Amino acid sequence: MKYEYFDEGKQGVIRMKKIIFVFLLVGLILYTSFAFATNQQIGIIIYKEASVKSRPTYKAKTIANLNTGDEVTILGSTKNKYKKVKVDKMVGWISEWAIIDLSIPKADAKLFVQASNYQDPTWRWFFWSPERYKLALRLYKRLIDYFPNSKYRAAALFRYGECAERIVVEVNKLKIKFEELKKSGIDKDYKKYLGLDCYRKWGLEFEFSHLGDEYYYGGDVYETIVQKYPKSEWADNAAYKLIQIPFQHSRCWEGHPGGPLAALKLCENFLKNYPNSELRPEALLHLGYLYRALYEIYSYVDKKEIYNFYDLQKANAYRQKAINLYQKIVKEYPSTKYAAKAEVNIYEIEHGKNVYVLSGGK
Repeated sequence: MKYEYFDEGKQGVIRMKKIIFVFLLVGLILYTSFAFATNQQIGIIIYKEASVKSRPTYKAKTIANLNTGDEVTILGSTKNKYKKVKVDKMVGWISEWAIIDLSIPKADAKLFVQASNYQDPTWRWFFWSPERYKLALRLYKRLIDYFPNSKYRAAALFRYGECAERIVVEVNKLKIKFEELKKSGIDKDYKKYLGLDCYRKWGLEFEFSHLGDEYYYGGDVYETIVQKYPKSEWADNAAYKLIQIPFQHSRCWEGHPGGPLAALKLCENFLKNYPNSELRPEALLHLGYLYRALYEIYSYVDKKEIYNFYDLQKANAYRQKAINLYQKIVKEYPSTKYAAKAEVNIYEIEHGKNVYVLSGGK
């Protein structure tokens, strides 16, 4: 008769190995699921009204329509070029042509291309549609959010801003139309009618100018470019936008030199930081305007004694600065539109024509 002895130590090692194996297996499953969920499942819809089908065929029933920029979870794919997707709690199929899988190589480049195609379409019928800026903005927003290290991010930020500036034009048109409807007694939800809440979803908020009684884009993406991408090819364009936006939409200086002096500082900083920018002659002309405005403010005598900034010495100093600057433009940019504008400004100064005080600026 043979006796089998129970080796407690050996059995303990076996049990420990089994436990370790189970833990490793569970960890692998969790890691794979997490990696799949975070890196391989996100898809972005690139076409307007993309149909989600009940089965992977175009003949199947449409169970939902998605819009450009909408986010879905990719669950799988088929050989006939359909992606199985999840939207909220609904599962369906969508053509792979209508979606960009963010896990694939060059996904950021593909997003940028599609957004650019919407912003600058080659097909004529879509060129005149303001809708293209909304579609482009949504895809730029996805690129900005999902690809913080993309080489296209600075360009996407700038183009996002350009789209925002075009969209706000349409918002102001709707504002005028809303006011007409209100006068006619038709009651509408103001924010919903203008789409302000919808734009906020895409990170887009507009500021309101009481001077012009209109909305405008404040340029937050331009500030991001200047701060995070100061050496990019878009930095000077973004910095100049930041000069123009407050000038165009909140230039109610009310005869106070503080406004143009603040604008003056922005303009001088631009010229200092971007001496080789193609926008330099434009910035010089803008600086000349600010000199002229300050000359007029300091030389203006208010008979009602509301404004007390009359200072002939300062006025003459800014007048001479303006003339010297315009002469510099003529010398540096001969036979150009910038030189022509500078000569016109010199003529106007010498013949006492105002550009601010008597033009409604005060």
